[in-house]
Amino acid sequence: MSRTRAAAGGVALMVLTQGWLSLLGLAEAMLVPRYLGASGLGRISFAISLLSIASLFVNFGGAMHIVRTVAAREDLADRVLSAVAFLRTVVGVPVAVAVVALSAWKMRDAAMVGLVLVYALRVYLLWLLEALLAYRRALREFATQTRAESLSATVGLGGKVGLLMAGLGPLGVALGDLLTTVSALGIATFWSRRRVRLQRASRDEVRSTVKESWPYFTYYMAQWVIGANTTNYILAAVAGYASVGVLNGALKVMGLLFIIPAAMVNALLPMLTAAFEKSRDDFSRIAQRIAAPMILVCIPLALILMIRPEDILRLFGWPRSLDPVAPVLRVCAVGLLIRYIGMYYGMLLIASNRVWLQTRAAGVAVPVNIVLTLLLALAFDRWFGAAALGAMVAAEITEVVIGVAYMRYVGDAAIHRATGGTVGRGLLAGIPAAAVLMIPLSGRVAFLALCVGAAGVFAGASLLTGALRRDEVQLIAERLRAKTQP
Repeated sequence: MSRTRAAAGGVALMVLTQGWLSLLGLAEAMLVPRYLGASGLGRISFAISLLSIASLFVNFGGAMHIVRTVAAREDLADRVLSAVAFLRTVVGVPVAVAVVALSAWKMRDAAMVGLVLVYALRVYLLWLLEALLAYRRALREFATQTRAESLSATVGLGGKVGLLMAGLGPLGVALGDLLTTVSALGIATFWSRRRVRLQRASRDEVRSTVKESWPYFTYYMAQWVIGANTTNYILAAVAGYASVGVLNGALKVMGLLFIIPAAMVNALLPMLTAAFEKSRDDFSRIAQRIAAPMILVCIPLALILMIRPEDILRLFGWPRSLDPVAPVLRVCAVGLLIRYIGMYYGMLLIASNRVWLQTRAAGVAVPVNIVLTLLLALAFDRWFGAAALGAMVAAEITEVVIGVAYMRYVGDAAIHRATGGTVGRGLLAGIPAAAVLMIPLSGRVAFLALCVGAAGVFAGASLLTGALRRDEVQLIAERLRAKTQP
């Protein structure tokens, strides 16, 4: 089987799995905030953000570094995984312990300290899981990854809901997250034809891993600074845990919208890496072909966020304390297209071994994000009582800065033309879809019917405008049928 057909099959299999994960994610997004409210959700988000500090120090050998290195040299797979696991243990564990100790010393909230302790254990296992799944993905073992993700998410959600119903609150969510990670790690390790053979990492291998993955480390550090973690710290100081909960409620909805493009990145990155190593022309040609499938998905989703965010909250049955999420979702809708384009161009930079340019773009965005988040959170809290809304406005402005930098760094005029044509024709196709969403119908069933109708109208309009080609649709359908047939 050719690399192209293997990647197409991988995309099909992972998209099918992500469909199931989307349902589970939707169920979690509906149930967890309903039990926790804004303050409980804010506590969970703040505890995770504290442990993210430890994650900064283990990104020597991040997932993208593993995928790219192993895809280029499969004979190094076990050595790369062993070196990364060693680094994440000897560097990350002491830092995680220090975070827990500092939290226990400084916080006078025993419940928060308990959350931090549970998430410290979970985050270490998550570091190992991330490295293992990247290893499987680079070897095109998509079935192993999809089994680990889908089965563990099913087990974890069941445990999480049961613990919430038992009255454990935020601690129940933390224990459910731990159960999900443990299940996924076990499946990814043992349920595969290829056994993992960890080896004792030599000093030279560890040193080489650190040196080769340094650009990824600096990139992830910059991403951490401009991400939700530092924003959570600022919001907790400005407006309290409830404001953190509002922001992260919006991010939970946003997370559901990135499942398909994330699956495509995971499946296509090895193929793009191999194409770049073989021929720059092949790399450019493949990049142009995948632009439309990756970018067009976001347009109907953005329209739903913009036109009917209140219906999303009613569909989820969230408590009234999370009503301020609706205007935050409208801001998210404006930036969704930029984020999708940023994912697409970021994948191209990684595949072409230019991750240091991602670091440069993130470095430019760091001061922009910190200053804007602080100023806009304070201003929106004072003027509108909506610090989370100001923080999201700052985040989307930052995404614009990053997206423009990525496009400039890729520097391929043919790719830019393909992307620009896709966006222009896609926005044109979104006009009739927006008209469908504006039909004045109320109720959960009517809202879902309008969403399905708008998606169908958009798909047809995309074919008519040429944003999506029929041969690409047929290829995707054939790969999906091939993967679903016994």
